[in-house]
Amino acid sequence: MPFCFSFDPKARLGTVFGILTTIILGLSIWKIVCFLNTEEQDNAPHWYCRNGGSWEEEKCKCPKEWTGERCEKVNFCRQSFIDGLNFSRITAGNSGYSVQMCENGSANVGSPKAVRACIITENQTLKLGNVSVLDCSQNLLLLQENTSGELLWNMSMSTQVLTFNSSALSQEEINSATIIVEHIFTSENAVAEAKETAVTTVSQLLNASKTAFERSENESFQSLIKGLSEYSLDLEKDEAVVQPNIAVQSVKMPWSDSNVLLNVGKNRFQNTLSLNTSADSLMPSHSTDLQVLISVAKKHEKTSHKVGFVLYENDKLFQANNLPEELNYNKRVISAADQRKNATVEMVIKPQFNKRMFQLNNYACVFWNLTTNVWETRGCEKRSVHEGFLQCYCNHTTNFAILMNFKKNYHYPKALDILSHIGSGLSICSLVFTIIFKIVTRKTRKTSVTWVFVSLCMSMLIFNLLFLFGIENSNKDLANVAESSKIFQRNKANEPINEDIQDPENAVCTVVAALLHYFLLVTFMWTGLNAVQLYFLLLRTIKPLPSHFTQILSLIAWGVPAIVVAITLGIAYSGDKGGALYYRKEEFCWLAGIEDGPPGEKNRLGIRSPMLWSFLLPVTIILINNTVIFIIITVNVLWKENHNLTKTYKASAMKKALRTLSVAMIFGITWILGYLMMVANDGMTTVFSYAFCIFNTTQGLQIFVFHTVKTKIFQDKASELFKTVSACTMKLRSLSWTEQLHLKVKSYDIVKAFSSRKYRFRTFTSSPTTEESVLSGNYLSFSS
Repeated sequence: MPFCFSFDPKARLGTVFGILTTIILGLSIWKIVCFLNTEEQDNAPHWYCRNGGSWEEEKCKCPKEWTGERCEKVNFCRQSFIDGLNFSRITAGNSGYSVQMCENGSANVGSPKAVRACIITENQTLKLGNVSVLDCSQNLLLLQENTSGELLWNMSMSTQVLTFNSSALSQEEINSATIIVEHIFTSENAVAEAKETAVTTVSQLLNASKTAFERSENESFQSLIKGLSEYSLDLEKDEAVVQPNIAVQSVKMPWSDSNVLLNVGKNRFQNTLSLNTSADSLMPSHSTDLQVLISVAKKHEKTSHKVGFVLYENDKLFQANNLPEELNYNKRVISAADQRKNATVEMVIKPQFNKRMFQLNNYACVFWNLTTNVWETRGCEKRSVHEGFLQCYCNHTTNFAILMNFKKNYHYPKALDILSHIGSGLSICSLVFTIIFKIVTRKTRKTSVTWVFVSLCMSMLIFNLLFLFGIENSNKDLANVAESSKIFQRNKANEPINEDIQDPENAVCTVVAALLHYFLLVTFMWTGLNAVQLYFLLLRTIKPLPSHFTQILSLIAWGVPAIVVAITLGIAYSGDKGGALYYRKEEFCWLAGIEDGPPGEKNRLGIRSPMLWSFLLPVTIILINNTVIFIIITVNVLWKENHNLTKTYKASAMKKALRTLSVAMIFGITWILGYLMMVANDGMTTVFSYAFCIFNTTQGLQIFVFHTVKTKIFQDKASELFKTVSACTMKLRSLSWTEQLHLKVKSYDIVKAFSSRKYRFRTFTSSPTTEESVLSGNYLSFSS
């Protein structure tokens, strides 16, 4: 008689799951250590920057008052006190205003009494300029009415002081200041100092809010633009006036020269302008921000001529009628004027935008039409680009700009965390076995909750499959087209730009997000209905349940989430600007939050955030319901002592704890860790994140262990199977080699004839053994 070796299924299963638990916990610790090391590396350069500088794009980004590699060099004139007037520190190249203000009752109450500049000398040192005192009885409206007066210097200085707080200027004040400075630029009576001061005023005006400019009068802006262009031709030879937001340069060209190259760069203080009258082509370098090459056709007459440039740091004076309001990034505008009116212009510009948030997608070379107030492309074309620069050519001189179109530089996460892979994979396999087991053994168990439990497992299985194979957005694999040469090759046509940010498209990701949304809501609905059903069975003792009870539960569980998802999609796609990114994230295929949405625009109102009202709100309600029922069942059933039972039948504390854990897991109580993760501080967030990941990605595995492996039916069948396999193995070992050969021959004959025979195969035969159950549905039944 063959000897069958002893086999303890519980010990083997406990060993297997103990090893898996150890592996998962070890991976969690490893990931936490890697996370902390990464954070330490990312924060390491921060100490390098001084005086409030921050480490960005592998260099120190300094505040305005400091410069240098480590923000260690002074970029301001120190505090000063003169003639009873106190001046705080003044940033290099800017004007500073006195602490003393005009008294109450004066026309300029609240405005500074005096102004002085922090001047950058020719040898790149700083010094304080002279003090100019304001007449407190004047304001911008009064000055505008007296533009015909002869004291233009006082008017220019007063206008500069009155526009010092540019962020508080109203549209009426901007209109008045624009009219005043335009009059100063075009007046023959204005001295050079008055015009230079007017340039400072324009620089301050360009700091005003974009909204105030949009509401102001375009006609005054057009006159100012023309006045600045004329002023650039009236400056002395090779003279420049440079301010933070505007720079004016003039050059007198000999008759023998036909080209002039303007190079704009940066030094430690501000923009620097340099001229080259012998250049034949553009020659940008790493220190170049912008270059403009004007080529003039030579004439027979031997006369000199002037060329003028005006550089605007933004386009607030150019209020275009053909661009949507969301085009709100700063666009540098360069004005090129030539007295002989027969020049062509080439320019290269280094695009300025937040490279951490956006990547360049397309651009257009345009000029400003002073008659129609629009950007046009006529006479301009894009040319092959230098490394990191965009190049344009126009066959006329005027005000030029480059309009750009961007894609948001989404930071797509790396492949799913290894914990998520392992947990979801184990859950998928476990849920498949659980569903098969529950369906095959439904007659043996004779319980009334099989359909609810199987539906829960089915929805959870589909969600895990979608999560594992569809949560990552395929856009992360697209080639980065941020390089300007690739952009030019892809978009050679100089077509107008009608939007500054292009939304990424991926219909598959949107579908996956909707399916994930639906099946996760279905899963939570089944956990809630499972809890309600168990409450009626245990505490209300409703046996049997009302007719059509299962059909009603199915209609609720599968129907309500479909309504929620449909309404959410309808709201997200409603309106003129509806789209996928109002519904889902771009980083991965899941619901958008309040801070998400199309680039440059937050999701429409808090209530329109899908993550908030179409997921967190219903899930919170379900979890509150499940938690209340869980507490009631735990107190009144699981841990309640029954004194009528003998000591032999009383459950141990360990068994009660396992039953409690089983019910908590099937009710989805572990999802509360997600809320703790959102409200915890930075340190605890990491802990809750990994706990949330471990408990919820392995929820299918937990169901398999507690509601399949721990059932008496499964253990009995598994024990019979292992005993049979063990007995057969030992019997085969005891056979002689001739008997083994004969057995193999017979096995071959059976397999060969298998295709011509029909067998009916049943996984488990019916057993008279009934399941030892304390609660219906096998939730709390564990064999000893």
